[in-house]
Amino acid sequence: MFNDFKTKQKELLKTFKHKIEIKTVKDTIVNGRRIKGVETSFHPCYANILDLYGKELYSALEARLENTAIFEIRYCQKLEALRNKEDFIIVWQNKKYKIYYPDFLGYKRDYIHLKCNEVL
Repeated sequence: MFNDFKTKQKELLKTFKHKIEIKTVKDTIVNGRRIKGVETSFHPCYANILDLYGKELYSALEARLENTAIFEIRYCQKLEALRNKEDFIIVWQNKKYKIYYPDFLGYKRDYIHLKCNEVL
């Protein structure tokens, strides 16, 4: 039983290899002046990076969204805030990605697919 748990734990750690950081982007007021786009860390986590495929790939190419990635992360209650996608960005390999669709996979509460475009 214990050995079974260890092997499952190792399998989970193998799938999520890439360290990403989800950040909030909000306007703040400092000394009476508004500063736009201040990034604060919201949730650092590990993710699996997926590619677009099929119909989704061709529609992204038509819209000239070539730098598109899908980040698969584990679900937690804190990530329900991602439904308001305009307030969040993802930082991966010192590149910023803007979330255009958070897919909660039918409310299964296992994984979340974050479909993102690279901010150039």
